[in-house]
Amino acid sequence: MKNKYLIIMCTIIFCTLSIISSCRIDTAATSEEEMQKITEVSEIKETAKTMDITVISDIKEEEIGKEFTVKGKIIFIHEPPDGLFLEIEDESGNIGIFIEKRILSTATEDIIGGIQKGATIKVKGILNKNQERLLLIVGNADSVEIIAEEEKKSVEETELIAAESPDNYQLDVGLVYSGNQDRPGLCYLGAFSMLLKFKEPKIEFFDIIAASGIGIKAGYIDSGEASVLGNGVGEACIILATDNLNTSFTLGLNENGNDSAPYYPPQLRFGNQAKEVVYFNDAEDAFAYLKYVVSSGNPVVVYLDCYYLYDDFVLASDFWKNSMEKDHYDHYMVVTGYDKDNIYLNDPTDPTEAAANIPAKLENFMQAWEKGSEVAQKLGPFWMIYLSGPVSQKPFNEVIQWNIDMSKDAVSEIRKFAENPNSLEPTCFLLNELGRARTEFSNYLNNNGMAEPALLYKQSGEIFSGIAFDMSVTTEKLNMIIDKESEAVKLLIKQGFLIVHVQQLINHKHQ
Repeated sequence: MKNKYLIIMCTIIFCTLSIISSCRIDTAATSEEEMQKITEVSEIKETAKTMDITVISDIKEEEIGKEFTVKGKIIFIHEPPDGLFLEIEDESGNIGIFIEKRILSTATEDIIGGIQKGATIKVKGILNKNQERLLLIVGNADSVEIIAEEEKKSVEETELIAAESPDNYQLDVGLVYSGNQDRPGLCYLGAFSMLLKFKEPKIEFFDIIAASGIGIKAGYIDSGEASVLGNGVGEACIILATDNLNTSFTLGLNENGNDSAPYYPPQLRFGNQAKEVVYFNDAEDAFAYLKYVVSSGNPVVVYLDCYYLYDDFVLASDFWKNSMEKDHYDHYMVVTGYDKDNIYLNDPTDPTEAAANIPAKLENFMQAWEKGSEVAQKLGPFWMIYLSGPVSQKPFNEVIQWNIDMSKDAVSEIRKFAENPNSLEPTCFLLNELGRARTEFSNYLNNNGMAEPALLYKQSGEIFSGIAFDMSVTTEKLNMIIDKESEAVKLLIKQGFLIVHVQQLINHKHQ
C-alpha cells in the first residue's frame, strides 16, 4: 500500500497542549504529602550562612537543615503543580533544587526565562532529603541567579575543526526497525534508538520504548473533521527517553530555525532540553559541522523532506520503490557517513537490509535537509541532533512507576476515541504506531518478569495493529483494548508496588 497519508498524518496536531501538559518528565515521582514536607522545610529559619559556593560533592546528608550555595549546569527540569524541580551538576556531582510556586511568582522574567536545560545557575537553599535524594529548598527569589554566559554555541567556533574533517568517513551504525507490519511508523524514535544503541549496544528497542513513555500512553483529539488517537507525545518522546536513559544530546539548526513544533510546552522543546545548541549561518556551515560530528564518531539524526531523496532511495531499496511515493513528507533518518559525492543514511522504517547506509547525492540531501522546515513539524532548516553523553538505564521499578504516571489517562483517552471511531488513513497510521509501541512494552515487561501485564499489552498491541492494517476500526474492538489495558494497569500498579516493597526490604537489611 502506498503511504502518501504520511503527509496527512504529520499535519494532525495530536500532541495538543492539553495532552502534552499531562506528561511528567519526572524520574523520581513525588507524592503530594512529600511535596508538602518539602514546602514546609523551605520555611525553616536559616540555620547557617554559606556565602561561598560549595562543591556539590562536599554536601553531606548529616548537614540537613543547613544552608548552602551551589553553582552548576541545569541537567533536568520538572514542573510539578506546586513549584519547579531542577537537577544541577558541577564537576564533582549533582543535586536537586526545589523552588516553590509562590517564590517563582516573585522572580524576575530574566530568571524565569533563564531556567533552561544547559544553563548555568547559582542557587542558595536549605538542605533537605526526599526519596533518598539530597536537594536544596530555595527560600526566596533572590537566592536564584542565572550566570551570564554564551548559552548558544556558534558554528564559527568549530569552523577550523570542521574544515579539517576528512573528505570521506563511514560509521558502522546498526539498524533499528521502528515500523510495524512492513509499514512506516515511529521514525523519530527509531532513528534516535540507533544513536542510543551505537553508544550502548546492550540496550534493546523495548528498553527505549519504555524509557520514551509511549509504550502504554495514548492521546485523543477531535480536530472537528475527524478524531484521531495517537501516543500523545510524538517526537518529543526523544526528550523523555534522553532523561530516562541518563544521557544528553546536542541540537543543531539554522539561526532562527524551528527547534520544535510550536505546540510543545517548554519542557518538551528540543532547544530547551539540549545540552547545547549549535546555530548555523548557512548550508555550508551546516554541512561542515555535520562532517565534523560524524567524523568525530557520532551518528546524527536529521529531519528531512523525502521528496528530494526519493529518486536516490528507489535505486537502493525495493521498499522505497514499492511502498513509498515521491511527495513532500517528513522523515527522521540517521547520517552514518559521507564522501565527496554522497551522504549515507540509515532508515528506521525500511524493514530490509537495504535500509543501511543508503546513498543519497549530496545536493539532494542538502535540499531535503533544508526544506524539512517546510513540511509537517517544520523543523530547521538543517535540524540535527546527536548524543553528547554516555547512556545508562534506570532501575526497572522507577521506569514502571514513571510509565504508570505517564499513562494514567490512557484508558480514558482510548474510550473517547471508541465513542467516535473512524478508519481514515491518518488514524490507522497512528493506531499502527500504538500497536508497535505496546508490543515492545510487552517485551520489556516480559524481559523483567512481569508476564501477566505483558500478555495483556501484547494482546492490546495485536488488536491495534490488526484494526490499523485492515482499516477496520470499530467501537467493539476498541472496547476490547480498553478491557485489556484497564486490567494491565491494575497489575502494573500491584506488581510494581511489590517490587518497590521488596527492594526497600533489601535496602533496609543492608543498612
